[in-house]
Amino acid sequence: MPIIPIVGRKKTSMRLLIAAMYVLLTGGAFIMIYPFLLMLGMSVTSEVDRNELRIIPRYIYNSGALYSKYLDRKYNGDAKRYNEQVYLNLYQIKDAEAPKARLESPGALLQVTDYEEFKRSLPDCYKVTGFTELRSTGRPTIGEAQKSYQEMLSKKFAGSIDKYNTVYSETLDNFQLITAPREQLWLRNFQNDDSVKTKEWLDFRSKLSDRFTYAVSGESMWWRYLATKGEFNGEITKFNAKYKTEYKDFNELRLSKTVPVTAVKTEWEQFVRSYLPLQFIRFTKAADAEFTKYVTEKYMTVAAYNKLNGTNFTSFSKIPVPDAGKYMTPVAFGDLGAFVKTAVSSKNIYTETTENLFEKFLTAKYQNLTVLNLAYKTGYKNFAEINPPYALTDWLELLREEGKIRWNYITRNYAEVLNYVVLHGNAVFNTIFYCTIMVLSVLTVNPLCAYVLSRFNFSYSYKILLFFLATMAFPYEVSMIPNFILLKKLGFLNTFWALILPGLASGFSIFILKGFFDSLPKELFEAAKIDGVSEMGTFWKIVLPLTKPVMAYLALGAYTAAYGAFMFALVVCQDPKMWTIMVWLFDMQNWAPQYLIMTALVLAALPTLIVFVLFQNVIIKGIILPVEQ
Repeated sequence: MPIIPIVGRKKTSMRLLIAAMYVLLTGGAFIMIYPFLLMLGMSVTSEVDRNELRIIPRYIYNSGALYSKYLDRKYNGDAKRYNEQVYLNLYQIKDAEAPKARLESPGALLQVTDYEEFKRSLPDCYKVTGFTELRSTGRPTIGEAQKSYQEMLSKKFAGSIDKYNTVYSETLDNFQLITAPREQLWLRNFQNDDSVKTKEWLDFRSKLSDRFTYAVSGESMWWRYLATKGEFNGEITKFNAKYKTEYKDFNELRLSKTVPVTAVKTEWEQFVRSYLPLQFIRFTKAADAEFTKYVTEKYMTVAAYNKLNGTNFTSFSKIPVPDAGKYMTPVAFGDLGAFVKTAVSSKNIYTETTENLFEKFLTAKYQNLTVLNLAYKTGYKNFAEINPPYALTDWLELLREEGKIRWNYITRNYAEVLNYVVLHGNAVFNTIFYCTIMVLSVLTVNPLCAYVLSRFNFSYSYKILLFFLATMAFPYEVSMIPNFILLKKLGFLNTFWALILPGLASGFSIFILKGFFDSLPKELFEAAKIDGVSEMGTFWKIVLPLTKPVMAYLALGAYTAAYGAFMFALVVCQDPKMWTIMVWLFDMQNWAPQYLIMTALVLAALPTLIVFVLFQNVIIKGIILPVEQ
């Protein structure tokens, strides 16, 4: 009989009551599901948007938000590198705004096309690879370029990390730990080494899409050098007051190709001699004599020079000024740095930055500034004031592959967590084996014990049952130390026995099953006995089929308990080779950023959710059936 009669439901007050109940139930359901949806949304974020706390992250439907994430990955989370690239001074990369309006201006697309053509002709010493690793979270997050590099090496060595370690003299556990050679071309004393790995990396990089690299800006190094100088302290007014200029910002300052005749000559010399990366410095023919004099005074004899540099020159006059764009020995590289800093005349050196080369490229292509302005729909006064469209190029790169890039950001966290779990130890196998054994034990040990207590009237049956109930009165943590000590004495630590034995019998399962067995009619057992069925036959053929719903409920409980166990599993199995998935995910919290932890939690919840969805009817019957009996 329904609580609210059908006739009563027609009253307005009753309808309002029913409506209010539905609203409350709907609100309760939303409150329960909202945290999971929020966790799901955070699982596809990154450092850029992890604090926005949105169910649907903005980058999924907003290109501007996707642009911030793209820049963060391209410049490997380094805001300083990004600022120097696009002549800005942002605190975080995520504050960058998409140059939508600039792309819509006439001639903008042609500027980007010209720059991309120019960048393809740039030597390696001018370009840095993006999308390698993001190091803002303590442990690097693998980028697209580095992941492709790892896949290439895995294919090359047929999936054998041992072969890789032998060739490159490393001691890595898997290919996911391989890092790309560091490229810090903005540092004065950096040069790529001459190792086989670096050569292979540069060859691999040359086959990547153009969007995976960016050219290092020399102009931005110049104005940032001035901005951070102590006497100016980031204030353009102090610079204007000293040099009688009217600049609005330091990023308006241009780096002269040769030593200027203006008042900033001293600043130029200090910057070029001590700060500008050596690959951006070139020498006139007159510098050869100065270099010969420098090495003569330093080494005294050609034999001493040859011994340190592994060369075979016959005289000092035949030793050329080293080219920083090509590999040289550390000794020669040090000589070049010292020569630039102290020995060469200012009139014999000049800069050849990315901006200088771009100016040279445009001059050769258009020859006349009027022709360029007509093509670009601009009003430049000279070629020197045309900066490479770095930000515009980044934006266009994103638009060209927007769907692919967005999907990559949606799935990358899940791929990283899965790789971490699958490739570390035997987590998947250990978890499957452990859960399977625990479910089988619940379906065998506990039903047998409950059946015996139900069928045979021992005088001490209730004492045994009381003992089982007592185990339910204390939290599992209370028995953790005694269990650990016992397992240690038995020599079962770091084995599957340590995981399985403490949970073979469950007081709760035995109590539930005994109650259900007690509710079965005695005539059922008497009929089986008359038909000559053995006790085990009765248990197997008659009792167990009737208990399927209850057994399904208890099996789910055993599965979730085994699958979700991490503390005791970590205590008794401290060897990483014996860790289950949950232990690896627990360990992951020591280094992983918040968004990766959320991804791990979503993945951890999926198996249990799938099991419940597939078997919900049987499980619900198992919950209701004992109550009805």
